[in-house]
Amino acid sequence: MPFVQWVDELSVGIDRLDSDHRQMIASINRLQEALLADQGPEIMGDILAELQSYMDRHFRMEEGLMEGCNYPDLESHRAEHQNLAMRVASYQEAATDGNRKTMLELQDLLVNWLLEHIDKTDRAYIPYLQKMMES
Repeated sequence: MPFVQWVDELSVGIDRLDSDHRQMIASINRLQEALLADQGPEIMGDILAELQSYMDRHFRMEEGLMEGCNYPDLESHRAEHQNLAMRVASYQEAATDGNRKTMLELQDLLVNWLLEHIDKTDRAYIPYLQKMMES
């Protein structure tokens, strides 16, 4: 059973954003599987690098959409993205060192951040994007 499951309540109602969020959840689940299987640091590092790359691409796309609809809290939202990216990058060394405790901390950070971010922060810009799409 996956560590984190996509549920309809996480949907922001925009297919490409929901698809990205599902992909991030899948990466978190792969990280969990690697931890449970006690896979080596190379595998953990690869999963984390893939997740970082995917998050960077998603954040740029999401921020571009917010710019396009003149979302008033764009800078605050962008700061949350940058903060997470820096925090995840700081775990890269732990991944390559095989520090299991630190990787478990990272996993908790990712799950908690992503679920809360989608539920609160991302939902705030949805009316602006929907209004833009209707125009």
